[in-house]
Amino acid sequence: MQPNDLLSFNPTLTVSDTFKSPVTQRLLGYWREKAGDRPRPSWRDFKLMDIYDIASCVTVRDVVDGGREFRSRYCGTHVVSVLGVELTGKLLSETYSAAGAAMMSERYHLAMRSDMPVRIVSFIRVVEKNLPTGYECIILPLDGPDGTVQHLISAFDFNYIPAESEITPS
Repeated sequence: MQPNDLLSFNPTLTVSDTFKSPVTQRLLGYWREKAGDRPRPSWRDFKLMDIYDIASCVTVRDVVDGGREFRSRYCGTHVVSVLGVELTGKLLSETYSAAGAAMMSERYHLAMRSDMPVRIVSFIRVVEKNLPTGYECIILPLDGPDGTVQHLISAFDFNYIPAESEITPS
């Protein structure tokens, strides 16, 4: 398979407890630890310094207006480096094309509804790059003070190479 052929595959988007990357496994373990016996932890339970080892691969989004938009609260330096854009403080609509923002919004809504980890295996499609960059991503919901999902935390492993069995043709 040629590098550009990889872009003809759809992302695999699943609600899952199975992650292969050490980066995504690390965030999932911390999220579970902070959740305890609750369905999900709250944002105030999280301390990025506790996951300093993966913080450069992490993003945090605030849910705006019940999920009509999502604003980046934090974007790790490795994510900025790979995407080529600083996301912190920006809405999805200010960062991505309409199609890219809709795709990201769909992923975030799934995480908000499921109270479970969302696993994405794919190749970067929302930014122009010379060669495809594979990744495994985890998206996890976090509660706000009122007990509803008001934040989403994600971790990306851009060194992850998806197997053909993990992606589906478009």
